[in-house]
Amino acid sequence: MTQLKKRPKIKSVLKRYNHKGCDTSKGLLRSKSHNYSKGREFIEEIWDKYAYYFETHMKASFYDFYAEMVTGYFLAEKQGFELHNKDTMGNYTNAQDNKHGPDFKIAEEPIWVECISVEDIADEDRIERTLELDSLLNDEQRRIGKMKDLSLMNPVRAKSKKFRKYIEENIVSQDDYCVISLSLHKVAHKMSRGQIKNCLKDIFEVFEMEEIYGVLCFYGDFEQSRSLFVKNPNNKHKNAIFKP
Repeated sequence: MTQLKKRPKIKSVLKRYNHKGCDTSKGLLRSKSHNYSKGREFIEEIWDKYAYYFETHMKASFYDFYAEMVTGYFLAEKQGFELHNKDTMGNYTNAQDNKHGPDFKIAEEPIWVECISVEDIADEDRIERTLELDSLLNDEQRRIGKMKDLSLMNPVRAKSKKFRKYIEENIVSQDDYCVISLSLHKVAHKMSRGQIKNCLKDIFEVFEMEEIYGVLCFYGDFEQSRSLFVKNPNNKHKNAIFKP
């Protein structure tokens, strides 16, 4: 990728999130424990190789920042894609400036990528989401217990709506699709791989989101992030873009 903008050192980026009270970024900066030191080495390796893929403005949380990092690393290093970010995707988007539009564009495919971290749900929010979901399910879906886990529902729906808005505003083409990338590092200890997969399948069944190619998930320790991709069966793009 053309190096258009100078990127700060990863240590100064982590300090930004440390100031926001993030224990994880604080640990990555200071802790000498095995887990934090290995995680720090992994993040430094990603940043050294791929810093020019990532946005430097503050994300809502360290985990949103990490979601973008681990996604870019996976797509470029593990899958071998050429990526474009908001600094270099001028040929692909009709946005008036580089601040609007998805996080990445896979150059070889009509596929965009939106990244987000998944937070645990507070009890009061869980009640509200349960009532909202109940109003959306049909009798058969209620009977068989669709969408038992709610933690993935809102992030996926929010990103789907956001991408649909990009289409409506002509920022991306109507023939383009989106991969939603989720960092599950804060909630994955509560869900098995099978539960994550089934939850995403339920989301695709219950909600109409044909513009979403699929959902890519990352979970596990920082230095040993595991990935899981679930294709949306309602999406019309038939090519299998990810290697096993």
